[in-house]
Formats: sequence, C-alpha cells, structure tokens
Amino acid sequence: MKKYNNILTHGLFWLYFFSARWILIDKNYFESSAYPFTYLIKLLSTYGLYSVLFYLMYFIFLPKLLLVKRVLLFVISTFLLGLFVFHTESSIWSGLEWDKFLYPEFDNPMHQLYDILQVVFFALALFLWGKWNNLDKRRKLLENEVKESELKFLKSQLSPHFLFNTLNTIYGLSIYNSPNTPNAIQELKNVLNYIEEYNSKNGVLLGTEIENLKSYAAINNLRFENNVNFNISVDNPDLKIEPMLFLPFLENAFKHGNNKKNSNVFIELEQKKDDLTFKIVNEFSDIKRKDNVSGVGIENVEKRLQILYPYSKISIKKSEVHFTVFIHLKDLYR
Repeated sequence: MKKYNNILTHGLFWLYFFSARWILIDKNYFESSAYPFTYLIKLLSTYGLYSVLFYLMYFIFLPKLLLVKRVLLFVISTFLLGLFVFHTESSIWSGLEWDKFLYPEFDNPMHQLYDILQVVFFALALFLWGKWNNLDKRRKLLENEVKESELKFLKSQLSPHFLFNTLNTIYGLSIYNSPNTPNAIQELKNVLNYIEEYNSKNGVLLGTEIENLKSYAAINNLRFENNVNFNISVDNPDLKIEPMLFLPFLENAFKHGNNKKNSNVFIELEQKKDDLTFKIVNEFSDIKRKDNVSGVGIENVEKRLQILYPYSKISIKKSEVHFTVFIHLKDLYR
C-alpha cells in the first residue's frame, strides 16, 4: 500500500508539472514551431532532464546529505545540480550545441529558473512528507504497543486481585463453619470460569459481565447479608466490552461499605445501541477493611478506561453516608 501511495503521489506531481508547463509555455512554442516533431523530441528530453533533477534530489541529495545534517554540502550540491540542469536545457533547445551549454541562451530564462526551483521544492516537500508520514506511523505503532503492554500488565494485575478477594470471602465463611460455604464454592466456580474467559480473550460479552457481577455479589452476600439491588436494562447482551470494568466498584461496596445486615447496594446498568451507563451506590462506612492488594482495582479501571474508551466518563463521589460511582461508555461499536 505504501508503495502504491508513493507512485500515486509522484504521478500526480508530474501530471501537474508537465501539464502546467505545457499550458503556460510549451503549447505556444509547439504550435508556432516550423519543426514540431523536432520540438517534441527536445521537449521530452527536457522533461527527462527535470525527472533526473527530481530523483537525484529525492533519492540522493535529501537522504544522503540533508537528512544527515550535511546542510552546507547539500546547498552547494543542489546549486551545482540546478546550474547543470539550466545549462543542459539550453544546450538541448539549441540542438546540443556546446557553446549554448557554456553560455546559456533563453527567450525568458526566468521560466527555466522557476521550473528548476519548482522541481527542487516539490522533491523536498514530497520527501519530507514521506518521512513525516513514516514517523507518524511508527509513533502510532509504538503508542499501540505501549498501550497493549500496559493493558496486559493491568490485566495481569486484576486476575489475582479478583481471585484473592473472592477466596478471602470464602475463607471468612469457612472460619465460622458457615453452612453457606458450599454455595460460595459453587459460585467460585462461575468466577473461575469468568477469569479463564477473561484471560483468553480481548473482551467478554456484556451478558457474561453482568452474570459475573451477580455471582460475585452472591458470594459476598453469603457472608455479609447485604441487599444488592440490580436494575439491568440491556439491548444487546452479546455486545463485547472490556472485562472487569465494573467489578472493582462492587468489591469496594463490600470491602469499604456498611455491611450491617440489610444495608443496601444499588446497581444500575443500562445499554442502548453503542451507549452504556453504570451506576453503583452503597452505604459508606468509616471502618475500612483493607487487604494486601487494596487500591489496585479502581486505579486499574481508570487507566484502562483512558486507553480503551477515550470518550468515556467516570465520576466517583463520597458523601457522609453514600459512595457513588458513575461510568458512561460511548462509541462501543468503534
């Protein structure tokens, strides 16, 4: 594709250059010439001379001199090459007379000087444009590689973090010989299936993400007996999204919320077309329950949102009694 783009760009330049020169200069001379065929041969030779000027600049002078900062040598070489083209064109139009090469004669020498400067300018412009385009592609490729590496790192953080908190909850049940421990282990199976899917794919289905939220809530409810209220409205449960965007906030609702019996956690999730909103509100407690990996989740989500959903919005508010998180994802089909 790059090769064809270069050919097209160069072709458009020569089409412009030759057609403009023909219309402004050569057409009148050709029509008034006593020997039009001879004139045409000389004209094509001149076009070839300008092509040599262009590609010597493009492939040798610019990359070998200017690009390596040999500026003075580049200026001198360009001047001498332009001078050679100017003298050679005079010789071509005179029938290759040596005298006309040594002492150029033109009806209007400014036309030739303008053409030479125009070719040099476009060679420089197209060369710099090509280099800038290559640098821009490399920059974007590097940015994508950095983003992908960062996402893989964030992803590798979340799986053990998520699993640690789930096992911690089951461990808490087992200490007190809770009859709910077997049910928690069954829900853990769903969690492990989710983690396996999470680690093997670039995204998960929205429906799967919702079921995982419910499984995690069910495990924690066996221990804390919160009222987790889900209000779900989804048009397309098969929509793929980045996994574990919402789970850390549900984790926080249990870890840092008021887990007295019948305390409430409200979760709203609505998806329409390529728009998704998530809101969670839980009663807040000043008694913090922290673990060794606390704080990984929310920071992780915020970083991934910046990378994957640049048009997303996240709002986290804490009042005296409530902790509220709102996430708005846009352009999910991009």
